Formats: sequence, C-alpha cells, structure tokens
Amino acid sequence: MSPAPTPAVRAVELARCPKADAVAALVCRLAWRACEERRADLGRGLEAELEAASLGPEDGASVHGNVVEVLRNPAPSLADRALVAAWIARGVGAELGREGADGAATPDELAARLCWLGDAARIDALGMLDAALGTRAAAIWTAVAGLVRAVDAGERAELAPALVGLAALGASSSDGAARALAGLASSLAEPALLALATRPPAAPTAGAAEAAVAGEVGSAPLGSGALLLATVTGWLLLRYAFRGLGLLLRVRRPAELRVQATGIAVSTRWEVLGRVVRARDIHIPTANLARATREVRYPRFAMYAGLLALTVGSYFGLTLVTDGLRASSPSLVGIGAAILGGGVLLDFAAAVLWPGRRGKYWLLLVPRRGRRIALRTRDVVAADAALQALGRHARTAG
Repeated sequence: MSPAPTPAVRAVELARCPKADAVAALVCRLAWRACEERRADLGRGLEAELEAASLGPEDGASVHGNVVEVLRNPAPSLADRALVAAWIARGVGAELGREGADGAATPDELAARLCWLGDAARIDALGMLDAALGTRAAAIWTAVAGLVRAVDAGERAELAPALVGLAALGASSSDGAARALAGLASSLAEPALLALATRPPAAPTAGAAEAAVAGEVGSAPLGSGALLLATVTGWLLLRYAFRGLGLLLRVRRPAELRVQATGIAVSTRWEVLGRVVRARDIHIPTANLARATREVRYPRFAMYAGLLALTVGSYFGLTLVTDGLRASSPSLVGIGAAILGGGVLLDFAAAVLWPGRRGKYWLLLVPRRGRRIALRTRDVVAADAALQALGRHARTAG
C-alpha cells in the first residue's frame, strides 16, 4: 500500500485543478452550513450548490479523488475525509483574503467551525492549514487559542472542539501555532486542556516527513560561467533540442521531496507517453548535505525584456518620428509614434504584469558526495517549509 499523500502534496495537486478556487468555495459553503445545523453530513444540498456555481461533478476531480463523489457518500473513509479537509483548508485561505468584506467570516468564526468539524465530522482541516496557507495560518492558530481560552473560562460549553484545536496546535510545526500554544500553557486551568497544552512535542520517527514538496526533477539552472560556455560550444542549443524532443514524447519526471529526521528522501519516476518506465528513491543524509537553496527561475527576465523593448522602441520610434517631421510625412510620424508607444507598453507590461504571474522555483540540493538534485515546483510555501526543517536539523546537528 502506498503512503498517504502529505498535506503539502495535496495542496500542490489541488492547486492544479482548473476550477480549484470555485470547488474550494463550494466545499466550504457546504461545510459551514453543516456547522450551523450541527450535522456531520456535509453533502446535503450538494446538487443545488453545484448548479448555482455552474460546476459539474468532473470539476471536483483531482489525482487524490473526486471531492464531489466523496460528499455524496454518507460514510466517507479516512482518505476521503482527508481529501475534503484539504479542499476546506484551501477555501479558508480565500476566506482570509476576504476578511472585512460583506459576508466574510472572521478568523474566530473560521477557527470555531474547523474545530467543530474536527470533532463532529472527523475532518481534520486544521492539520492541512500550514501546507495550504503558510504563514497566513497564524491568524487561525491565534483564533484557536482564543477558543480554547473561552472554553477554559466557561464562556463556551463545548470541550471536545477545544481539545481538537489544542491537538492541532501541538501537531503544527509553524511558529504561529508554537506561539499560540506557549501562551496557553501558562494560563489554562482545565486539567484536560492543560495536559494537551503542556505536553512536550513527540519526537519524529525515522520515516516521518516533517515537510514535503511536490514538483518535477529537472536539469539545474546554469550559472553565469556555465551558461556562457554552453552558448559558445553549442551545448545550449542541443539542450533545448533535447527538451523539445522530450515534449513530443511527453517525458516527465514527477517527484516528491520529504524532509525526515534522518535526512532527505526523494522519490522520482520517469514517465514517457504517460507510462512509468523507471522509479527511483534517493536518500541524502543530513550530514552529507552541503547546501540547500531556493532559486527563482529567470528572476530578472522581465526587467531585461522590458528594457530591451523600451530601448528598441525608443530608437526606431524616435528615428521614424524625426524622419517623418523632416519629410512632412504624417504616416511616417504615426508609425514612429506607434513603435515608441509599443516599446513603452511592453516595458510597462514586463514591469507590472509579468511579476504578478505565478512563477516557478528551483529547490537545489547539493550533497558533499553525489549528484545534485534540482526540483522544480510552484509551491514556494512548501519549499520554504522544507528549507526551514533542514535548517532545524542543521542547528541540532551543530
């Protein structure tokens, strides 16, 4: 049996769904309504919500399952509940982005709903927050601590959701959850709550993943010297020719990187025309790791492209405008002005619109012995979490 996908992997895969935001919002609406009506079945009203959102059952499909089919099942399995939890966590991120708008839920309301779902419906969306929200999850963790304090003071009567929230705080590896838990440990009086708040964190087992990143293994970016040498020798042209051949054959190298107590585990596989031709597991002990960095792919491309467009447009545009004025040719002046304006617009687009695109990142692992590994990913939050986990191991080893 293959291991269950980590929250970070789920977050990456759900983000690839074409209508991920709309599906996450739909799942959250059903979940919040179930909280209000105090029922564990989240699927009631699913068909009406699908119709109102102009979604079909196929829109809920991902590599981990179809959330629409899961919601139709009154008795979901553990894996099914984890899938629903991942969708809810993604939707919570959108809710936080709307904070202050009409109808938007506050962090306190979201925390209360998530704790209740963890208790009554056994849907652990709190355990998915760090992977889905990154540092933005701190607002929810602070609200969970507030809920626990309210239960401890007798302002809220439901103890079980507070226990769920405390367990999630203890299981989270984020700084926001650690601060919230530390504040609770010195102020609680209820024995059950205090026992969870002061419990030391469990040591990770050898095979447990502290952080995970999903992406695709590729050739590491070339440095300045190597790029110049590859250009002069013609290797750069051959490299792109091989890459084009790989696109025709649909060659892919999906991979998952996991940071564990014993080091880094990387699982990769070669896929050609949609078929797996080779699978490989690589383990790099922490002591053998020389360097781990995250790089942005072509970080200055937009700036250079914009400057080039502005320079070319200014030169040719002003030249044509000058020649047109000398020759009293309105058409030549118009062409020159259009070229000049086009250069300005391209520079503006490169400076403003391009940086807003969702970029790709390289996670580079350089061992002291052996070949380096370059993982291409779009999930910068998971990549940073992996680097932070590696940093903790390095400090512990030192």
